[in-house]
Amino acid sequence: MRVFTLCLLFWFTALLCNAAASFTIDITHPDYKLLVNRTHTERTAALFDYYNEFIRYRDSSTIFSAIATVRELAKQNHDDDLLPEADLMEAHYYAYRYDNRIPELTKMLLAFIAKAQNKNALWLEARTESLLGTRLFDNKLYESGMIHLTKSVQLLEAQSPDVYPIKQIDLYLLGDLHYSFREYNEAIKLYKDALAASGKYDLYYYYMKILNEMASAYSHLNMLDSSNVYFERSYNLATAHNDTLWQIVTQGDLGENYYRQGNYKDAEPLLKKDVAFCESRNGWDNASHSLALLGDIALHQHNLPLAHQRITLALEYAHRCGEYGRLEAVYPAAVN
Repeated sequence: MRVFTLCLLFWFTALLCNAAASFTIDITHPDYKLLVNRTHTERTAALFDYYNEFIRYRDSSTIFSAIATVRELAKQNHDDDLLPEADLMEAHYYAYRYDNRIPELTKMLLAFIAKAQNKNALWLEARTESLLGTRLFDNKLYESGMIHLTKSVQLLEAQSPDVYPIKQIDLYLLGDLHYSFREYNEAIKLYKDALAASGKYDLYYYYMKILNEMASAYSHLNMLDSSNVYFERSYNLATAHNDTLWQIVTQGDLGENYYRQGNYKDAEPLLKKDVAFCESRNGWDNASHSLALLGDIALHQHNLPLAHQRITLALEYAHRCGEYGRLEAVYPAAVN
């Protein structure tokens, strides 16, 4: 399916919805006093944007100054739970910035896990296992990454997502790991568990990813009716949030499903919208893919001039993006 390239392309422009949090940290001018004497649930929900944006992108001196401020506030206010949050901030900084420091990061996070177990701090243990698992996996340490992320999911299995806001995210991430190895049935099971782990701190972005990847997994299993159901759900959710990006992404995937079902009437307008969207953002790879499908539809309609036009452009876009695997979708139609 074509959804994942677009998802990665716009990963950091996705809308993060966290209206249910009792307070939030303004990442433009953070007020760290708001973190003092809060529950781990409140802090976790309020810091989603902070970890995704501030820690990931700000300069090192600003970040370490912030971490020092949080540590000082924790000490001044005798807030024992806030100190490990500052440690996690530092760990996230290294996790995001230095892939060549994975051995150091692993040692640091394993020490956090041991500390969390000694303090019976389930929130810290689960969050650390999740961070370690995803970073190891991202750095091609697949088995170790799967082990640690699975442990985080297991730790939260009996816990409420209203108390542990990362529960749904962990289930999605573990499903995504299985998806990457084409273990689609296991991925679907985890995505369903993630949907069931809905709570008041759900993030719109992850909810959309769950729906879309479940739809894509069903498509890979050639269960197109089930795939359509989840693509339609994600389209309706995107519409409710006025999210044009996800609407277009979902329409393109629905168009491909309809094409595979031989429903060319419904497929063609959706694929045309996808091509126009991708062209406007120089997304030549996905534009090539949809044009190849449109070219084949024209062949089935016995419109040879239109088929030639579409397939020629699909070939041009495939060469333009340099992803020659895209030619695999174009050549069968071109030969016909």
